[in-house]
Amino acid sequence: LTNYNAANTYDFSPAGPTVSAAGVITGGMIGTAYTVKATNASGCISAASNSFTVISLTQLATPVTPVVSTTAATCSAAGSMTLTNYNAANTYDFSPAGPTVSAAGVITGGMIGTAYTV
Repeated sequence: LTNYNAANTYDFSPAGPTVSAAGVITGGMIGTAYTVKATNASGCISAASNSFTVISLTQLATPVTPVVSTTAATCSAAGSMTLTNYNAANTYDFSPAGPTVSAAGVITGGMIGTAYTV
């Protein structure tokens, strides 16, 4: 609750969720639409909030840190850079901008001598 007031009590409809001393709502069911009303010490009750629906209570997974493997050029072969843990479901951003990653995890477009992060 962005306008949480510790002096108020909060009632949810339908019942179930609760609000912490920091204004964080917990205990809702995913997919259920709720409203909340505040009651102050004088017994005055606010209008119902806009309806809100619990979408997800689970933190989304953070992608693993990209691992870059480099192979120096030799007299018989060009050098290469590869994301050894490439995942097609992820997008990869380089800083500074320039390089790109192929569907096989091969990195191209980098400038020699430039340090990149991905």
